[in-house]
Amino acid sequence: MDLATLWTVWPVPGPWKLSPTVGGTNNQVWRVDAADAQSYILRLSSDLTRIPNVYYEIAVLQSLSDKELPFRFPLLLKTNSDDVVVFVEQDTKVSTYATLYPLLPGSLPEHDLSSIASAGFALAQLDDALATLPKIQVPDGFGLPPFGDLARCHPLVFDPLAAVDQLPLDREQARSIRALLAAVIEGASPLYHQLPQQLIHRDCGTKNILVDHGCVTAILDFEDMGKDIRIVDICTALNWWTMKPLGTGKEWDVIDTFGCAYMRRLALCKEELLAIPDVWRLRLAYLFVRKMGRYFAGLNSMIDMQDQAARLLWTDAWLSTHRETLLSHILMWHRD
Repeated sequence: MDLATLWTVWPVPGPWKLSPTVGGTNNQVWRVDAADAQSYILRLSSDLTRIPNVYYEIAVLQSLSDKELPFRFPLLLKTNSDDVVVFVEQDTKVSTYATLYPLLPGSLPEHDLSSIASAGFALAQLDDALATLPKIQVPDGFGLPPFGDLARCHPLVFDPLAAVDQLPLDREQARSIRALLAAVIEGASPLYHQLPQQLIHRDCGTKNILVDHGCVTAILDFEDMGKDIRIVDICTALNWWTMKPLGTGKEWDVIDTFGCAYMRRLALCKEELLAIPDVWRLRLAYLFVRKMGRYFAGLNSMIDMQDQAARLLWTDAWLSTHRETLLSHILMWHRD
């Protein structure tokens, strides 16, 4: 099956008009405009090891849909043969599979406080719903390890501290990053022993939600879903939403708006609130190790890696400098 004839596999009239769109790091993503004027999203992936995960994600998203949440999910369409995965031939000769789901309403959010509040409330609704799902059989090797397990973040990074020496960084940067990673590795175990864990999205940032008139209409991309510390979700979201205003003084309105909205729907205990700076740093370390793996695989350039290192150290410095101020804001969320 190739892209030109792919429309014959699904009960969606064709031929299709395919337009490339912005995708994730692991997939090609196309917009499909079908002959009946309906639109869909076609995702192509060459990582065949993730196919069992696709079926798990289907089961989870179907269960979430039964919760009647006020936003939608990328529920995959079944083919004419009652499957959801189709193998595709491409010019690259790399084995690829395709999935299809309806184009969901909304667009990527603006960074206005209305959208930020809606995103915070929606994430709390999602986390609450994920915690109450019926037990679903998890495929062997599903997803990524917990954020705190830096030695298993990427198959090409067996020793994160030693791997730093292979990066195109100056000596001082490398020393600072090794120290940061060592501190995170040492502090991860107590966090995982003390804090609540559950099934969470783990990547619910600004690129994975859709909004319309300030309200969340859909949550996308459950590929990184897995069991982890519950507040990983809120730390991930805060990192995405504050990426531009961080350090300008305007980040505090963003942090408070998101956190207060989250807490209106799902109250975090004081132990979780106090751990947010440390879990935020843990997430930064995890993402950097993942970026190292992509660099060693030839998927990130030297300049990309240098930019990632500078961003990691800058954000870590902000967290250290403003830790007490951040905690004072966080502890006020429940009083909103």
